[in-house]
Amino acid sequence: MSTMAQFPRVLLSEKLGAASEPLRALLGERGYQLVSETTDADVVVGPGSELAIADIEAGLGLVSFDGDPIATHAGITLTSLDVIDIAPVTGTGEEIEAATNQDLLARVGAPTLPLTGELTLTNGAAALLRRRGTRQAPGAVVAAVAQVESGRVAVIAADLLTADTENIAAALELAFNTITWAARRVVAVTTDVVRSADWIAAD
Repeated sequence: MSTMAQFPRVLLSEKLGAASEPLRALLGERGYQLVSETTDADVVVGPGSELAIADIEAGLGLVSFDGDPIATHAGITLTSLDVIDIAPVTGTGEEIEAATNQDLLARVGAPTLPLTGELTLTNGAAALLRRRGTRQAPGAVVAAVAQVESGRVAVIAADLLTADTENIAAALELAFNTITWAARRVVAVTTDVVRSADWIAAD
């Protein structure tokens, strides 16, 4: 037994369906609390269409795989693709670390993901993942994060939970990292929390 960081409460939207089960299992293995009501959650994973912007501004986190009014309010606008495009992506490295002061790409690498759209950023939103490109011609942004007063929003334009067997581990780690970042609040407790979560620190 030792004093570790216990992570906040997570609501996985019912709209994610059965595909969310691997993510649910990963969160449970790492000591996260899964809740069923928004009022009990520190971060919501899924469409933000049922949330109020005031909730985000007050500190609720959101990890969305869709474009919705909250994402747009946060400066992240999604343009959907006509069909899902399975394509390689790369992290923005120092760019995202400078914006968040955290390594949101830990254990993610450079996977191939089923992309559903591309993102346009304004109002200080920061790119997290891009389509694979070059230094001279970076690929389009496909994942981004933003601060909205006391809340945090992450948008991932990919159907992460249906990634193929070679890439699902990286996809789940990406979801895990963004959930942790968006949740932001941690409390010190004496428990046996999994060590893979040790790298996150409270604000």
